[in-house]
Amino acid sequence: MQEVGFNMNLEPEELYKQRKERIEATTNLKVPDRVPVIFSENEFVWGFANISQLEFMTDNEKMMMAYEKLFKTFQQDAAYFGPSLFDPLFNVIPSPCIIKMPGKDLPEESPFQLVETEIMTEDDYKFASKKGYFRTLVKLLPKLRPEIPDVQKIFTEQITQTIRGSPSNKGKFKKWGFPFWGGGGMESPFSLLCLMRSYEKFCLDMYRRRDVVKQTVDKFIPEIVRMALGGVKASGVPRAQIGLHRESSSTFSLKIFEEIAFPMIKKL
Repeated sequence: MQEVGFNMNLEPEELYKQRKERIEATTNLKVPDRVPVIFSENEFVWGFANISQLEFMTDNEKMMMAYEKLFKTFQQDAAYFGPSLFDPLFNVIPSPCIIKMPGKDLPEESPFQLVETEIMTEDDYKFASKKGYFRTLVKLLPKLRPEIPDVQKIFTEQITQTIRGSPSNKGKFKKWGFPFWGGGGMESPFSLLCLMRSYEKFCLDMYRRRDVVKQTVDKFIPEIVRMALGGVKASGVPRAQIGLHRESSSTFSLKIFEEIAFPMIKKL
């Protein structure tokens, strides 16, 4: 007997419609025809296509070949995000850390690596709690991307450009029969602070200067929401993801989660 939703004999247009309706039903707390299957493909797709991580990050033709092979093989219900080549400078926005790149700092087939170290100092809290995340990020860029001359100027010019991949790339996914799951997204203020300070230093901050941490988290919240919704508007996909990578009570105490992280999550 044919399982509902798995009829691969349908045309891509009909599959696209079914998958889109399935996802929208689920996210609107309705009952879909079946549970949608979506996974974050970026850390798997290039190896599955037998190309290097460097090729996947820098060669648009090879990147799209890899995506096509993956999606036509596994027939998942959606792509996680719109396809775009990797930009280590743009990546600093959701991941404010030093970065090691394949083909430069690492072998070409290696995933890129975030190196967590103290970028934001204790003294930077005063600036961050008043000026917000984006201005703090720009201030710290020379430490985050020391290999790029005039990085602050280049960054502010680049941020005004389209960042979600070319329309032709997106059109290919629809032609293959696959919608997108996420339209925008951002790390949480708590996670961003932890990444900039480093986990070790941030743990100390929780006990030594918790009030200023809470003040800074609250200051970051409106910007994070605007960034996430900006991606939604640019992509036309009405879903945004907020990454919660450091908040859990298995990483910090339940007391810290309830006092700082959970109120932040509700505001977001």
